[in-house]
Amino acid sequence: MPVVVATFYKFVTVEDCESLQRSLQSCCDHLALQGTILLASEGINATVSGAETSIERLLEALRTDPRFTDLTAKLSTADAHPFGRMKVKVKREIVTLGASGRQSH
Repeated sequence: MPVVVATFYKFVTVEDCESLQRSLQSCCDHLALQGTILLASEGINATVSGAETSIERLLEALRTDPRFTDLTAKLSTADAHPFGRMKVKVKREIVTLGASGRQSH
């Protein structure tokens, strides 16, 4: 049975990353999702896979949070889970821009 792969991100202030991490990890584990969700003070960035209903439930749960009411996801399908496990991580930034403190001229 094919699985749905959802990719989404949103730049928004997230002050409770650790609390959100715990609740999202629990939600994703309960829904048997696999993939990675990155959280940082600047927002959320994720790619997760699972049953269509599980993906829908995750997105619905996220959209109950006022910060994510307008969250949109790009959906595709795969023959099997492309990820081996579910990880929800708190990072310094959700998108690495490669600046590393140096400026190009």
